[in-house]
Amino acid sequence: MQQHLNLLKKALIEEFQPLYQRHHQDGIYGCALVFNEYMQISHLALSTQRSIYAEHEDHRQYLTVQERWNIGKWRYLSRPAQRSALSCFRPVLTNLCESQQSLSSLPLPLASQPENHLQLLLDAFKQAQEALIETYALHAENILFLISRPSQPALEIHAAAYLNPPHAALRSFLAEHEPKLQAVRHLHRFKLSQSDKDLLIDLAQLTEAEPYDELHVAHAAYLLTLEPHFIDSNAYIQKLVQTIAAMATGSKESCAMQKDEILERINQFYHASNFASQPAS
Repeated sequence: MQQHLNLLKKALIEEFQPLYQRHHQDGIYGCALVFNEYMQISHLALSTQRSIYAEHEDHRQYLTVQERWNIGKWRYLSRPAQRSALSCFRPVLTNLCESQQSLSSLPLPLASQPENHLQLLLDAFKQAQEALIETYALHAENILFLISRPSQPALEIHAAAYLNPPHAALRSFLAEHEPKLQAVRHLHRFKLSQSDKDLLIDLAQLTEAEPYDELHVAHAAYLLTLEPHFIDSNAYIQKLVQTIAAMATGSKESCAMQKDEILERINQFYHASNFASQPAS
């Protein structure tokens, strides 16, 4: 276990160094280890105070103040995956999980990953963070260290609180993410029926047609609302389908949601269902 932790710690430091050297003069306020939906390491991301929009600057090139904790929009990323030091750790992490828990070789959602998998990541990131703070004489209250994964605000909040001492930046991050967590908890009150799952599958399949056509997706979503079983599906899923069906305006800019956002919303229902099926702690 310690060997794997040291490997990840070394990889994190190696990825952070060139990003820090390029951007530290711009006021780095956040550093995030980003995962994809299968809990596979994607990249390291940084954001700086200089990246935040000021009134005299072109807003299309900068984050707004409201987006300062939107990690998906952070501009400075580590090297492409195939050349990343973190990519070398992926098979090690996968093998570790398989050997400890006899997991399938297929990537699994976080809900089914063993608890010590997440703790391994947190401990390694914590050690890397402490080494970076010491090496570069950083002020812990100025840079927030985070873990990010789509549709998992509970993970992001837990990691933020574990990795960082209490300070203004942490409070700002938690204040923005807590409403998202409350929304997910609200969804956790139900389990998906087979009818719900079938409807979500149908909806996801609509987005896979190439090239992606917003009008076609909207019209196909409308047809789903006419299916006899639609009225029996979960009210939140009905609302999602109706929202997509209503976005047929003929203008891409006026569409309510793009393909990635639709798929993310669909994934949220599965995360909620997995959580609801687990016994309360």
